[in-house]
Amino acid sequence: MQHDKSTAAIIYTDGPGIKGKMGAAICDATRNETRHQHLGKGTNYNVFTAELAAVQLATETLRDNHDGQNGAYTQTVSRP
Repeated sequence: MQHDKSTAAIIYTDGPGIKGKMGAAICDATRNETRHQHLGKGTNYNVFTAELAAVQLATETLRDNHDGQNGAYTQTVSRP
């Protein structure tokens, strides 16, 4: 797949679980910004839902803040 790196946004995602609570976070390296979302207790959410929530945050960030970017490349690694 050919792509022009100068027009691709770089956004890292994570769905961490910390002290029995789950969340979602992104780092938008293109704009040097971060976003996060608290999901709730680990008994109600797991790492897979947290990772998906992080991908959703990244998608919303692309939609709202990256006019002119022509694509996204994703990779998710989840371990329970």
